[in-house]
Amino acid sequence: MFSNVRVTEVGKEYDTHHVMLDFGTMPFPVLEGQSIGVIPPGTDATGRPHHARQYSIASPRNGERPGYNNLSLAIKRVLEDHQGRPVRGVGSNYMCDLQVGDKVQVIGPFGASFLMPNHAGSSLVMICTGTGSAPMRAMTEWRRRLRQSGKFEGGKLMLFFGARTQQELPYFGPLQNLPKDFIDINFAFSRTAAVLRSLFACPPFLPSSCAALLTMFASVCWCSYHSSKALCFCQAARRLTRRSTRTGA
Repeated sequence: MFSNVRVTEVGKEYDTHHVMLDFGTMPFPVLEGQSIGVIPPGTDATGRPHHARQYSIASPRNGERPGYNNLSLAIKRVLEDHQGRPVRGVGSNYMCDLQVGDKVQVIGPFGASFLMPNHAGSSLVMICTGTGSAPMRAMTEWRRRLRQSGKFEGGKLMLFFGARTQQELPYFGPLQNLPKDFIDINFAFSRTAAVLRSLFACPPFLPSSCAALLTMFASVCWCSYHSSKALCFCQAARRLTRRSTRTGA
């Protein structure tokens, strides 16, 4: 493990970390939208080895540190349940308590349907809550690096990002620093007085057949649109629906 940084304010109910894993000289190729499995050490209550916990990758294909064999994860551990009783999840606590230099057993990567379009001119609408932002961060960062290298082809980016409060939103600060002409960011906080009424506005470049996707905010979905087809993905349901953008579809 290369680094472990808390990315939200400390609360009694939660604790969110940005964890970077370094694979040294071993290549570990991944794509934006994929996930890896982490196997916690030790055994469960029955004496059997723990099964793998799956986490979405939060870094682009060339790594958190470009040019090195590494990747990052956004991990939230719940500290207490709704009744105020302590909660100690095996995987999340193991990952959030990692120290620099610790060895981590990893399997994967996994995922072939929730992938970012390769065409740099495609437009993306990304909708997520909390640590569901991990794949969206990977996609946004890859586009930002393409733009920085002069390979960006003008695809539009729009992000709807929600949490109970601003303090619980991972990567809130860095998102504020992204150029406005690069990405349109819309925040939604359910525990604040002002809830964004514009959340469900359909952007002009999104086909009407996919407008209903914006009502699925809680499902952590994203929709990419390019040319004559639109691909709608729902991460929570792990299913892919292809919709035609023909008139009347």
